[in-house]
Amino acid sequence: MADYQREVFWKGVRQIEADIHERCWFHPIIRQDGYPDFEFEVREENGETGELIHIVSIRLGADEEIWEYIQKHPLWRKDPRLLFLMNVYDVLWRVKIIPTEGDSPFQTEIVLKPLQGGTVNVEIRAEVFVDFGGVHIISAVNYANTHVRDQVDAVMKDNPTARPTDAYMKSVKERFFNDHIDAKRLKQKQQRRRLKTRKRSQLKHERMKVFIDESGDIGFRSLKEPYILTAYVLPASECYAVEQDLKGLLQRHWETPPQELHFNKIPGSKIEPVQVEIAKCFNSRRGICISVIGHKPGFLAYLLRCEAETRKTEEKPVTTNWAYLLDKSPTGLARTTLILILEELLVHLGTETLDFQTSMEIFHDMKHRSWMNDALKTAFQRSRTATKVYVKELYGQELSFTRTFKLVESQNQPCLWIPDWISWELAKWYRGQKWSQSFESCFDKISFITFDHAMGKLTIDRPGGEVVSTFPDLPRQIASL
Repeated sequence: MADYQREVFWKGVRQIEADIHERCWFHPIIRQDGYPDFEFEVREENGETGELIHIVSIRLGADEEIWEYIQKHPLWRKDPRLLFLMNVYDVLWRVKIIPTEGDSPFQTEIVLKPLQGGTVNVEIRAEVFVDFGGVHIISAVNYANTHVRDQVDAVMKDNPTARPTDAYMKSVKERFFNDHIDAKRLKQKQQRRRLKTRKRSQLKHERMKVFIDESGDIGFRSLKEPYILTAYVLPASECYAVEQDLKGLLQRHWETPPQELHFNKIPGSKIEPVQVEIAKCFNSRRGICISVIGHKPGFLAYLLRCEAETRKTEEKPVTTNWAYLLDKSPTGLARTTLILILEELLVHLGTETLDFQTSMEIFHDMKHRSWMNDALKTAFQRSRTATKVYVKELYGQELSFTRTFKLVESQNQPCLWIPDWISWELAKWYRGQKWSQSFESCFDKISFITFDHAMGKLTIDRPGGEVVSTFPDLPRQIASL
């Protein structure tokens, strides 16, 4: 039997290592109103033992308006299965990754609203039949370029009249070409608008400094505990005032002041007054904070979603095997965690702050293990490359911007004490404790970024709160680590 229990990526996240056999079905289910729903189902089995691993099923039900459209369409009326297979393809690329855990089946619903009107209700269900002892990752997007295409071929073989005519294919290609031209023009228009916005804001451009610290968990102690990383971003002209505020805080609350402030080392009697003062300092200056809350299964799913975007035309858009990737060294698992989450934060900083900064000096709290510091430097180098690609995509041309990265001792950079505090507050809340009123008073100046397996990367208004905005899955290489 295959070794299902081998740990990959974070503790509790598993990935099977046996050869996998996949089987697919696509069939109608007649409803009471006489119209059929269609179900697309894939079963994965252990190729060595025949043991069923999981089933993913997608059921699609169209309303009457859709069926009226089908009956008038020159191709779909011959065999509507082709239209619903197109819907399955779109759904798989929208969902991409399905993390399942324990005995509870994964279930979700999506409503498709085609341009011609009507709705298609989609039910997605995934059920795992092997006890993985943790989260099992299903790369559903891999079914799109394989099983969906195989089912299309099967439909055309079963019903030759459903095969598009040359004239129809010509009209589709022309429409696709025109849509492509229109999309390209729209993209160029958006790029020109961004460039104008950036040019208008150049009088306000400033030299920025960024100070980064984390919650202390290097990413694999617990599946439920997220890896938290916070960046404090402020104009360089504000740094001296913030430093003086924070150094004064030490003088006021300790007879013999420590050299630095780490919230996990502050005596309980001093916590509340120190929180009040550090929040006052943060709110009184122009700086902001960006906190990345890396829920492990959600972040893993997001990385795989981004990998799929780099391989959209390949048979298997997701190919990363975490077990082999992380076997490179005894610290491979923790090293990869540090690199990927810091890279994500740095790319976000590089693209989201470009319109109001001329240069950016980035300071990260120095670690006491050389491999950790090496991982942080690797993350910065990777982020430089990714940021250039994304900036060109956003603005249509390469833009010059200066970024430097330094590892520094917290005692030499008091501004690091603010992200230490915010990350500490977040970690405390995720362990079931309450956050302070002082922390809550700062929410308007903190951007909380997190990851959801279905929605990808998003911002929320507060920890555990409502979604504010979502981000596209930007193409990103993982296996090159």
